[in-house]
Amino acid sequence: MFETTLENEIVTQQRLLLPESLAIQIERESERAYPEECCGILIGVRDASGIIVNRVVGAKNVAAGDRCRQYQVDWESLFQAVRQTRDSLEEIVGFYHSHPDGSCKPSISDLRDAWIDYSYVIVGVTGGEMTAMASWRVMAEGAPFSCETLERKVSR
Repeated sequence: MFETTLENEIVTQQRLLLPESLAIQIERESERAYPEECCGILIGVRDASGIIVNRVVGAKNVAAGDRCRQYQVDWESLFQAVRQTRDSLEEIVGFYHSHPDGSCKPSISDLRDAWIDYSYVIVGVTGGEMTAMASWRVMAEGAPFSCETLERKVSR
């Protein structure tokens, strides 16, 4: 298990526990989608230890503009995720996307579109290869993104 945070960033007390197999799945999706942004949904539970991701759902990037610089999760994937979690203890706990030829820091449009108190895993991809991964969260309306601790949990 290791933690990923960025230097000189505000770090929240929140943490996101992401099983290694799901982290690898997100990395591979990011690499396959290159040079466009990939996107998807994080499904899991919230408890005293933080947010635990149980599964990820890849989604189509249906952004109307330049998909190399922006993303939009397709409504069908989002609707299905809501339906699948409706009668369970799981919920949508966040989203993920990639930044082709960019860093894993959120962009201005990422901040504009962010939902409060949801995790946003961002993967930097350069030349089709994953370079970095970090998780971010907006804690209140009008607040900036804060880097949250991302723990990649190795299954035993």
